[in-house]
Amino acid sequence: MKKNFILGTIVFSLFAIIPLIFSIYNGNAKDSIVISCILIGVLAFTFIEYKGSKNKRVK
Repeated sequence: MKKNFILGTIVFSLFAIIPLIFSIYNGNAKDSIVISCILIGVLAFTFIEYKGSKNKRVK
């Protein structure tokens, strides 16, 4: 399960960081903020789901 969590985080980050770098390079601050918020939100949700599934498996 931990392997899938790490792999999913890496793959999503790679796909999300490319537009983030591109928007920062072009000077679009609003786009950069939106992409960063989406990235943080998705990674936080993934982490919460991982912790929840880990706790369910232990019990």
